[in-house]
Amino acid sequence: MTKDYLDHAGVTLLPGYLDPYLQRPMTFGEVGCFLSHYKIWKDIEKNGYKRALILEDDAKFTPMFRRKWGRIFADVQEFIPNWDLLYLGRKIIKSEDERPVNDSYYLVWPNYSYWTVAYAITNKGVKKLLHQKPLTKMITLDEFLPTMFDKNPEGDQSWNKHFFPRNLIALSTNPLLVEPAWYGGHPGHYTDTDDAYIVHQDEQDGHPGQYTDTDDAYIVQQDEQDGHPGQYTDTDDAYIVQQDEQMAPWQYTLTLMMLTSSSKMNKMATLVKH
Repeated sequence: MTKDYLDHAGVTLLPGYLDPYLQRPMTFGEVGCFLSHYKIWKDIEKNGYKRALILEDDAKFTPMFRRKWGRIFADVQEFIPNWDLLYLGRKIIKSEDERPVNDSYYLVWPNYSYWTVAYAITNKGVKKLLHQKPLTKMITLDEFLPTMFDKNPEGDQSWNKHFFPRNLIALSTNPLLVEPAWYGGHPGHYTDTDDAYIVHQDEQDGHPGQYTDTDDAYIVQQDEQDGHPGQYTDTDDAYIVQQDEQMAPWQYTLTLMMLTSSSKMNKMATLVKH
C-alpha cells in the first residue's frame, strides 16, 4: 500500500487527526482495516442485505456461542427492533454509565469501545455510516464507530464536528460472544494496524517519513552466509505465519454472514479485501 494507492482509492485522512493514546497519525494497517470494513458495507448496500454479521479473521467464538446468540438476537428483535449496530466482541474503554437495555438480560447500551472483531449491522446502519463519506475524512475505525453513536469523548473537541448526525443506534451483547484469538503480549501476537508504517500526508522522496524498500533496505554483505555476523535469511529467520493470519499488512479477511429472523446464520461469502 502506498500514498498513490490511497489517492486512487479516494482516501483522505482527517487533517490533524492523531491517535488519542499514542499521539501519532494513522498507520497503513489502520487505513487497510477501515477500507476492508468499508468495502463490506458497500457490498451490503449494493446487495440489499437486511442484516449482516462481520467477523475479522482473528475472531474466536466463546463456548456455546450458537445457543447464546439465539437468545440474544431474540432480545434484540423484541426490545430494540430499530437497532443499527450490535457488538458481539469489543474492548470496553469506558465502562461507566453503560446501562442495560430495559427488560433484557443480555444487552447493554455501549459506551466508548474499541475493536471490530465481531459486530452485526443492519442495512439502515450501513447507510448511516456511508452517508458520512468517511473515506474523505478518515479516522481509525475504532474511533469512527463510537463517534457515530456519540460516545467518543476523545473527539469532543476535535473530530466529532466533522461527523453529523451521530445517530447510530448501537447495542452490545452482555456477556460478549466473540474475542480475539490473540491479545497484545501473547506469544505469536502481531497487529498489522498499530505496528504498521505510519501514513504521512506529504510522503514523497525527501519528505519526512518517506521510506523506500530499495534505498533503505538492509545492505547485503558479499561474505554473509550461515553463521557469519549480520547474516539473515528471510526463510529460516522470518516471522512465522499462522494459518489464520492476514496475508499482508493491509489485507483483512472478513466473513459476511446473513442474520435471519430465526436467528440462524447462513454463510453467504468470504470476501478478501485489498
